[in-house]
Amino acid sequence: MRERFEVPPERVQVVVLERPDANLEEYTAAVARLPHVGAVRVVPTARVGEYGYAEHKRLPTVVLVAAAVGPDTAEGARLVDALRETPAPGSVLVGGRAAQITDTNEAVRGALPWVAVAMCSSLLAALTAFTRSAMAPLKALTVAVVSLGASLGLIVWTFQQGHGAGALGDFTVTGSLDASMLLFTLAVAFGLSIDYEVFLLGRIREEFDSGLDNRTAVVEGISRTGRLMTSAAVALAISTAAMTTSHVSILKLIGAGIASAAILDALLVRGILVPAVMTLLGPANWWKPVLTGRRRRGRHIAASDRRAAFRSGT
Repeated sequence: MRERFEVPPERVQVVVLERPDANLEEYTAAVARLPHVGAVRVVPTARVGEYGYAEHKRLPTVVLVAAAVGPDTAEGARLVDALRETPAPGSVLVGGRAAQITDTNEAVRGALPWVAVAMCSSLLAALTAFTRSAMAPLKALTVAVVSLGASLGLIVWTFQQGHGAGALGDFTVTGSLDASMLLFTLAVAFGLSIDYEVFLLGRIREEFDSGLDNRTAVVEGISRTGRLMTSAAVALAISTAAMTTSHVSILKLIGAGIASAAILDALLVRGILVPAVMTLLGPANWWKPVLTGRRRRGRHIAASDRRAAFRSGT
């Protein structure tokens, strides 16, 4: 199609004017003056009828706009906005690949902040109840975001900039990423990061409650969960990395993204970053709001009894 057609089909913007009797000379002239517009052509009504609309007496007017830029570029998005803002006789509907990408990105940007707030709030509540601490959940969420940023950078470096094209089977580098598949991959990577954090925090908390100091509890927790997390990460990486052998770029992105995120999180983040941060924070890892009255004293006594029982082996 690229060889036989002058304009690639994905660069064609379809503009539908709902008024069939509209005067198109001024409108098409205004559209032709827009930046990055290569050509403008009005589709004859008879041709529209060939696609199943011949029974309608008043057909909308269809204008095809050939863009000189790709649909997944910033210039393509600005052209879509310009077409929608150009004064026209009647209402205007803009379609095509560029319009689809633009509308999808706007929908994602509108919903993403609310999704992030809901996800972070629920995770903070669950981790607070699990660790009985106010600081540890904040640290876990912060480290997970850092891990997610590293995974995103690796995906961009590999698939958007094309540095891994040779190693992953020479996929087509378009200079952009599919928003839906990228969010899906990052959501799985974020869930894995929190999952590993729960294993690690749970073990460290057990060691700390047994009477060990914070540094020793971190060392013991890492040593007792390191093999578990590494084995789980390797098993996940092997199973998802198999998707990179596919000839579909989206499957390559999902497989390589999840596999690299799992290995990165288990080896570097949980093996180096988390222990370092928890050691620097010290007893502040287990800080929680102070309770007053008899309830606070009862909890303190209960914790002391548990530690004494652990030391005595009962």
